[in-house]
Amino acid sequence: MWPGDQLTAFELKNCEGENHRVELRPFQKGLLIFFICNHCPYVHHYASRIREIASLCRKEGIKVYGINSNDASRYPEDALEHMPAMAEKLGLKGVYLHDADQRIARQFKAERTPEAFLFNSLGRLVYRGAIDDQAKDPQLVKSHYLEEALKAVLNNDLIQSEYEAPVGCSIKWKIRNER
Repeated sequence: MWPGDQLTAFELKNCEGENHRVELRPFQKGLLIFFICNHCPYVHHYASRIREIASLCRKEGIKVYGINSNDASRYPEDALEHMPAMAEKLGLKGVYLHDADQRIARQFKAERTPEAFLFNSLGRLVYRGAIDDQAKDPQLVKSHYLEEALKAVLNNDLIQSEYEAPVGCSIKWKIRNER
């Protein structure tokens, strides 16, 4: 998905086994999806920022989800049973979803963890990419890409930057048997 694309509703289970239909509801001001995982050091570097952004979004009426699409057979730390602890750490309890077959990551064309996808109240993707310009040290951040996009969505303003290349670990794709 790229800025301008329309969100298509989908369903995934969270790490507690509950189904979630991810869609934009009329009362929501937007929707934010983070592609994340349990083992990625970049996700850990961003943990406090993801937690703060998720809290701000809930307060402002923007629904937030985290999605783990990594192949847990090759990266056991990303297995479903380890997701509740990460959900707690990131402030995504109940909304950290498991994309076991990787169809949602493929649909979104997600590349990295963490990678943010922000939709406006009309369900259009308005920002995709990095959270900010400083993966390792929040004290050195100069450009808050995602926060600026969130403010623009909340104020019905234009987004200054619709895409900033995400920095992080690549999504760990399942190896397909090719014959």
